[in-house]
Amino acid sequence: MTHQFKADESNHEMEIAYLDSYFDQLNINPQATGYIVVYGGRINKSNENEMRVGRIKRYIKYKNQDESRFKIVHGGFREKFEFEFWLSPIKNAFPPLSPTVAPEKVKFKGKMKPPAPGDSIL
Repeated sequence: MTHQFKADESNHEMEIAYLDSYFDQLNINPQATGYIVVYGGRINKSNENEMRVGRIKRYIKYKNQDESRFKIVHGGFREKFEFEFWLSPIKNAFPPLSPTVAPEKVKFKGKMKPPAPGDSIL
């Protein structure tokens, strides 16, 4: 099972909704492993992947999810920044990666602002 989420096309509320739905599916399948594949965009900020992954990790902790059931993987690059949420019934059954942009075609511009104390989890 997979869900695709294009982070640049939605707001934080949508990101939370996708994650909550994903957590629900994972909790219904207690033997499954959750894979979150992160694809950087063709044009992004130099620390964008790390900042967004950090936000997901904080939300996993905030929602008291078992962190050992999640694997977060860099999938390469696509036209726009995206996440894919996979559930695998078999431990270590790594999802297929499908980057569409070669690393040498990626342009980095500036940095994302890190969260300040008191900022929302997502």
